[in-house]
Amino acid sequence: MRHAITHVSRTLRAVLVLVGLLAAIPCLAAPLAGDPAFTRPDPVRLPDRSMLRAFLDEIGQTRRANTFCFVQQRLSPPETAEDGTSVLSMLWHEGARVYLVNLVRPGQRYQPVEDSVGEGRSLASSSGSVDLKTGVAPTEADVGSSTTLVSRAWVERLKARCRQVGTTIRVPAFTPRRTP
Repeated sequence: MRHAITHVSRTLRAVLVLVGLLAAIPCLAAPLAGDPAFTRPDPVRLPDRSMLRAFLDEIGQTRRANTFCFVQQRLSPPETAEDGTSVLSMLWHEGARVYLVNLVRPGQRYQPVEDSVGEGRSLASSSGSVDLKTGVAPTEADVGSSTTLVSRAWVERLKARCRQVGTTIRVPAFTPRRTP
């Protein structure tokens, strides 16, 4: 009995010490504040596996597993001229790129893709992407009026929101089907 009380007492002390430490460091105690501009993507807007496989096949990245995170963002000025435009972004971890998957303007509804394979191939060659190795500038001032650069803060914000509200899809390695 005495052993059980001592064990509980030590556990309770450890918990109290941990709570005290967290209270002393507010940034660790509080959850990350949400960003109302970002939400979990509407499932209808997410690419299906055949689209992602076609995307990976088109760029020759089928030999290893690939992980994608999708996040939906509602844009407001100055990011867009049309307040309320909704963008679905895809963060491709292994390829270190961010792609604009689809965009819905205010008053419009998303029209599902009819040709997933064709959409995947066209996404692979789209200009709506940012290379996270070469297209990231240290600050907004360094981005300037560039249409190909984004700031480090923009990338970190997108990654954080992906972790908080994003939808992750993993595509295992595969051998592409070749048609004669």
